[in-house]
Amino acid sequence: MAATIYSQTIKSDSKQFITESLFSLMETNKFSDITISQIVKKAGVSRMAFYRNFVSTEDVIIQYFDPIIELSFSKVINTANQATKLTQLTIIFDELTFIFELVINQSLDYLIRPIFESNIQHFYDQLIDFSNISADEQTYYVTFMSSGVYALWKTWLSDRSQVTIEKLHEILFKFQTSTIQAFNLEYLQG
Repeated sequence: MAATIYSQTIKSDSKQFITESLFSLMETNKFSDITISQIVKKAGVSRMAFYRNFVSTEDVIIQYFDPIIELSFSKVINTANQATKLTQLTIIFDELTFIFELVINQSLDYLIRPIFESNIQHFYDQLIDFSNISADEQTYYVTFMSSGVYALWKTWLSDRSQVTIEKLHEILFKFQTSTIQAFNLEYLQG
């Protein structure tokens, strides 16, 4: 049992070192130019350690963001009221801004967008009672909202001087509220 715990600790440390090394290299290099050799050298681990934990350099980013985004949405879902949800979103986004910027500036957001969309689907399943609309309407609603939220966050990252993250989340809340009302009105009238 001790060897298992020890090997799990080594594996976890290796993953962390590799991830930190990749993000560090991304600060000064194009992602497409970064090699696994550079990553493992900077991390102080073997290539074998890399391939035990990851399939590719893209996988490093996916495995980093997947649990963080999932945990972040879970925290927001489990928060009682809307004001607190907005505060929780702001805290999470502030904590991740630097890493989000690295990924987006390297045009790698296609790696995190599916993670985001999957979690926002779960978020809306917990937030909204979709029983009054068709499955198609629900699919399009969630697609519309997840794409919109993602695009707004991405736009905000490129020009934060205009709006605070708190203000952005207030705007998102207004969009969400108005689309919920529009769907209900549309359904009730149609």
